[in-house]
Amino acid sequence: MLTDQPPTVSFTKPGRDTSASPIEEVFLEAKAEDDYGVKTLDLVYSINGGAEKIVKLFDGTNADARTCRPATRSTSRSWA
Repeated sequence: MLTDQPPTVSFTKPGRDTSASPIEEVFLEAKAEDDYGVKTLDLVYSINGGAEKIVKLFDGTNADARTCRPATRSTSRSWA
């Protein structure tokens, strides 16, 4: 029997630190992996110490997310 390993989450894009003006969009791509599968993936962020905002990046609605073991989820968003 294998021990459950912790999930890993990484940003694959932009792949480096980046700056954006208040009117620029920033394209993000996140990747989550877990040996038992990934049900949800949320991005929690704040701007300049303001209130935290939560954006659901993946909510488990894809059929393969329930059957894929080990599972990898990758998602992309553009921020305005």
